[in-house]
Amino acid sequence: MLSLFRKHAASGIIKVILGLIVIVFVFWGFEGFQSDRSGRVALVNGEAITLDEYRLAYNNLLERYRQQYGEQLNDELIEMLQLRKQALDSLVNQKLMELEAGKLNFRVSDQELADYIRNVEAFQNDGVFDGRMYREILTRIRTTPEQFEQEQRTSLLIQKLRDFIVSNVNVSDDEAMEFFKWINASVKIKYAMFDPGKYEIAAPDSEILEAYFEENKEVFRFKPMRKVRYVHINPKDYTDKVILSDQEIKEYYDRNIVEFATEETVEARHILINVDNDAEEQVWEDKKQEILSILEKARAGEDFAGLAEKYSEDSSREQGGQLGVFGRGAMVKPFEEAAFSMKAGEISDPVRTQFGWHIIKVENVNEAKTLTLEESREQIEKRLNETHSKTLAYDAAEAVYQNSFEGDDLVNAAEKLGVSLKTTDFFTDEGSQDKNVMPLDKFTEIAFSLSDMEISEINEFSDGFYIIQLVGIQESRIPGFEEVNEKVVSNWTLEKQDEMARQDAESFLEKVKSGSVIEEISEEFDVVVSESDFFKRNQPIPNLGYEPEISNAAFDLSQEKKYPEKILKGRDGYYIIGFQDRKEPDTGDFENEKENIRQRLMVQKQTKTFEDWMTQIRNNSNISIRENVVTG
Repeated sequence: MLSLFRKHAASGIIKVILGLIVIVFVFWGFEGFQSDRSGRVALVNGEAITLDEYRLAYNNLLERYRQQYGEQLNDELIEMLQLRKQALDSLVNQKLMELEAGKLNFRVSDQELADYIRNVEAFQNDGVFDGRMYREILTRIRTTPEQFEQEQRTSLLIQKLRDFIVSNVNVSDDEAMEFFKWINASVKIKYAMFDPGKYEIAAPDSEILEAYFEENKEVFRFKPMRKVRYVHINPKDYTDKVILSDQEIKEYYDRNIVEFATEETVEARHILINVDNDAEEQVWEDKKQEILSILEKARAGEDFAGLAEKYSEDSSREQGGQLGVFGRGAMVKPFEEAAFSMKAGEISDPVRTQFGWHIIKVENVNEAKTLTLEESREQIEKRLNETHSKTLAYDAAEAVYQNSFEGDDLVNAAEKLGVSLKTTDFFTDEGSQDKNVMPLDKFTEIAFSLSDMEISEINEFSDGFYIIQLVGIQESRIPGFEEVNEKVVSNWTLEKQDEMARQDAESFLEKVKSGSVIEEISEEFDVVVSESDFFKRNQPIPNLGYEPEISNAAFDLSQEKKYPEKILKGRDGYYIIGFQDRKEPDTGDFENEKENIRQRLMVQKQTKTFEDWMTQIRNNSNISIRENVVTG
């Protein structure tokens, strides 16, 4: 069973299943609370949150942030993000939601749960739920059907509660219009930038530098380092050992015939005239006359793409109405039925859907077909070769692992089995410098999880299997001044340059606010005053790029308030900005964007409504948390 789990632990199916699990998480163990594992860490209205639940929640959260930040996720960032607090808060909230759902008599029936699990694609074979596959996958991730089903029942219960809380949230047309104006307004600014790099700073004497070093020792602390040796077994090295028979190829073809079948598809363009689905029939009839006049032009020979660019009222107009290639089920039913009943080059009569009136031009029809065995042979051979070579590589890795485990000696195991053994230099948690190892973040994570001389289990990377042994540890330390002299000089210089740029920028802004003309005093401060084009919120500023602080400040300015209260820090230096002009959006475009805006605001309002409800529930609950849980 251990071998089976190792073989599939990194597979896509396992990742899908792990994504479904609410409280069962993938990584174990963090420092602190090494004893009393079944003890509680919190009480929520009399209901306990156990230490095991907390450990698992924390490590799941840690893994999600690792995927987001990669090698940048260090101890300092973990502390700043307050991951321990986040994990505990999420568990407290979940417990409160379960209790509230119980008060409201919400239930998840066995039938609801069964229907939900049957629809999980990872548990299906050819679109049908496969009980054997279901049990096998749960075995791989070390959980039972009972545990998994209880977790899914809890998840569905909480979703019912959330749907109930936000069910009365609505977004009015006025709210959508206000947001439309807010997001589409644009401004133009002028700006001067003070670049710290332009300031010449003479290197100070050693006494100043040593004093600076003493005051900032932690900045120069060396990170802990590890050194490992490892075995890498690449499936590509085993491809020439794979022998495939005609019978095996045929069996694969027969067993996976669906893989070689392609459905009927259509490539088409369309022109859409929007109609509100709830509009009166007279409105629909008036809009139909509009689409009929466009149809007349199309059938008279006018370029369909050009007509779409001119008349269509959806986002495809910019591509001449191009919808690309699509199969059955991709479009709404009336549209699909019309498109799949036509031949290449035909233009449809008006088609009514919930979006309005369409006319469709089919450009190409691709008939459904199934490749023959001979046509599929090369593809099958490649697939089977990859599978078998991976199995052979894993078997080789397992042989090394079993030998090293028994004798606790990776060197002898590799030598005995004729496998190459490599050793890294010392590296920090930012990653090994061995560019042959991918992905570096996973390799590093394993290295830093091992104790001295410990040998890891078999780990599957994108380029094969790795067994890693920790052979060297260098703990974190503060170096002597001489070891980091150059870095001390560099840091001191950068700080002084930044200070001088900031001081000049502040003086410049004070003069501008006192009535000086920004262009007239620019020469005195040796800066260039530039002017941007118009830009919207959340857009890059022309010639400056994405500068959120500057952009936010720009939209607070007006003819009455031409300059901000303080200087602004950007990526390249300190900025003083001034108001030039503002443009309000053309509300004529609102109708085209209204639904997207409404949906966007709906999500925001529902989230805010639920968060407010959650805050109220927490404030009215009795929550006690074990001392030092969050601080570790």
